[in-house]
This record gives sequence, C-alpha cells and structure tokens, in this order.
Amino acid sequence: MRPSGSTRVALSGSPASRTLLALTFVTGLIDATSFLALGGVFSAMMTGNVVFLGLGLSGSAGSSVLGPLLAIVAFVTASALAALLARRLSGPAFGTRTANAVEIGLLAAACCIAAATTLDATGLSGYATLALLAAAMGWRTTNVRALGSVNVPTAVLNLTMLGGPGTPGPGLAGLADLRPRALALACFLGGAVAGGLLLRIDVWVPLAVAVLISVLVGIVLSRERASLSASARGPARALRS
Repeated sequence: MRPSGSTRVALSGSPASRTLLALTFVTGLIDATSFLALGGVFSAMMTGNVVFLGLGLSGSAGSSVLGPLLAIVAFVTASALAALLARRLSGPAFGTRTANAVEIGLLAAACCIAAATTLDATGLSGYATLALLAAAMGWRTTNVRALGSVNVPTAVLNLTMLGGPGTPGPGLAGLADLRPRALALACFLGGAVAGGLLLRIDVWVPLAVAVLISVLVGIVLSRERASLSASARGPARALRS
C-alpha cells in the first residue's frame, strides 16, 4: 500500500521524524563498523555490496564473495519478513513494540558477539556479526518505508541526495524537502565519523552506542503513540457522554 501524501506531511517536523534522524546516525555507525572491522562490507548500503560481490565474482584482487553475499541475503530476508509482518498488522510495523524490539535484539546480539570474541572478518564470529547487522538494517528499512518517509529513509540515502521532490515527478525539491534531506545526510556522515572514532576503542563500542540510541528511539516512539491514542480517546469519550 502506498502511503498517502498526508502521511508524509504528518511525519515532517514530528517527533517521529526526529527519531528517524537518530536512526540515520545509527546507520552511519553500523556501516562504518562493518566496513572497517568486518572485511570491507556494508550492513546497510546494499548497492555497494552488489559492486563488491561483482568484484569478488570477477576474481579481482582483495575482493571476496561470501561477505557481500551474506550481507545481501541477510538484508533481503529480514526486509521480506518485516513486510510480511506489516501486512499482517495492516499497517506499518515500525513504531510497534515488536518491530523495535526485533531491531534492538539483532543489534544487541551483534554487540555481544563483538564484545565476547576477537572478531575475525573471515571467520564465524565476523560473518555472524555481519549477518545480524545487515538483518537489522533490512528489517528497519522496510518498516521505515512503510511510514512513507521519503526524505529520511534512514538507510538507503541515494534518493535523499537527489534534487527531486518528495513525490514522483520532475522538478527540484523545495525548502521543506531540502532541510530534512540535508539533516539526514549530516546525521549519516556524523554516524560514520563517530563509528570510525569509536572503533579505536573496541569493535563492540560503536555497536553498543547503536543499541542505546535505538532503545531511546523506541521509548520516544512508544510515548508518542501512547499520547496519540490518549488524544484519540478523548473526543470519543466526549461523544459518548
């Protein structure tokens, strides 16, 4: 189901849109970590992994097949599962406790592996961590798309960098679209910088920060949903009385 224009407008400037920017920062953290510590493979930017996979299949020096292939499979599988859940719930899965808990669980599991073992990018620990991170990104990407967030997709930022408007059709973006897009790119860049710096401490540190931010995002979204539910119940009670 394609989100309506009103849904997109409702996201702009809302607490939900700010939490999406926080999740975009998390994506930068995770992609920096996976690229630098897990064999030069991304967890969120699957376009890059497709290129890496092609280089590996061509036998280019320093390129591998298993790493990018594993990330792509994990990303797509989790994305498909999120879509099925959203369909069963007849709406966006993102924002529900189940969806948020699954993403946090995947990130926390990857963090625990990184903290408990010496990660080997071409070993079981490295591949398991990569699969968990890619699955978390695939899961979230589908859930955010279900919200209709065009300007802040949190993971795949190719369209965010284009000058087109938030809706299909030719033309340049207006200020209403440019501001959240610029913020999304800045958050992604900031996350990548932070990831590179935190990796100097240990591999698990940026992942722990990603888990913490995701937990805080879940709390904010839960409170917002509770507030909206309370607001909706108010007029209904007034009508019954």
